[in-house]
Amino acid sequence: MQSLNRLWSACETVQGHAGVLAEWKDWLGGEYPVVKSLLKSTGRKARGYPCPSPGAPGCPREVVEHRDGSITAVCGDQEARNCDDLSLVLDDVLIHALDHRKLSGMVAKALGLTAKFNPIQNIVGCWQVGEYIPFAGRRFPAFMLLTTEASKQSKAIHRLCMDLTDPFLLVVSSAASLTSEDALYIQRRNGRSIPLDEVLVANDNGRIAISPSASEQMSAFHADLFPEEEEVASSPLFPTPRDATWGDLRIRFLDGHRATLFCQGVSKTVNFSTMGMENRRSREPSVQWDLLEKLAAGHGRFSWKSSGANKQIPQQIRRLNKDLQRYFGIEERAVLWRDDESAYCTRFEIHYEPDEPASTSS
Repeated sequence: MQSLNRLWSACETVQGHAGVLAEWKDWLGGEYPVVKSLLKSTGRKARGYPCPSPGAPGCPREVVEHRDGSITAVCGDQEARNCDDLSLVLDDVLIHALDHRKLSGMVAKALGLTAKFNPIQNIVGCWQVGEYIPFAGRRFPAFMLLTTEASKQSKAIHRLCMDLTDPFLLVVSSAASLTSEDALYIQRRNGRSIPLDEVLVANDNGRIAISPSASEQMSAFHADLFPEEEEVASSPLFPTPRDATWGDLRIRFLDGHRATLFCQGVSKTVNFSTMGMENRRSREPSVQWDLLEKLAAGHGRFSWKSSGANKQIPQQIRRLNKDLQRYFGIEERAVLWRDDESAYCTRFEIHYEPDEPASTSS
């Protein structure tokens, strides 16, 4: 694995991330064969062409198109003639730009994101590259910011963060491109910055590949988002499919301690402890588990006439919703009060099998 430092440096120094191929070869050096797949023709022709002695009078060489269709790069200083005329072909004078969409797709794949390329309005050099969706209902945006001026980058970061309320990822050209103030500001806004050299590298076959550091970065981001997973190692979350809703879920209680969960082909038999509904002191089922069991007895319905109904039920329903949202990763509330039913009703299917318990709700 080799770094692509010259590419990331070009992202910080090359205006518009565009130039003729001869310029890209100079900017990228030995990385050019690896990176050339990220360059695309803009269809525009350059008026100048790089000189072997840049900085001399008349630089860069002027591109001249002749009537016969031939193209020549001519020294601009006709008296000194610091460099010889150079015959070119059309592809030599076409301006090639870094393909931000393609780079964005590679970044999204490397970080395990759901790709979503979208230029951010009013922020030059900033794109949404995708979303991190750890499980259904939880989406965290990821952006890429590539600017060529430090002052513009700081302004872009502040403008981007102003519109964000949820945690986010921000991919930048390099760690050195961020000032300490910008890095701290991103952190305070619940964001995480990731340099491109920890996302993409060049492999031994001369292709752009995923950096081994990419998974480490995402693991750290996930841990920042869900610290409770480390605190409650005994209750891992259900592997809810990303596009699932409560309507896709079915819970079948087997007894007072166990239930089988079904969601879009995913099934799992759990108990109150694995769902994080254990009383920490007694190690017995929590009040929320007992309420979930009552909902199963009532086929997803619990009214004020149900056995065990009391004035604490609204508060218990709120806590149950929080537990279910955490475990399944679906943002909407799972249990709602319905006036037409005069009862709390689940948005998913829930029942007892094979035998109904003796106590049921009315």
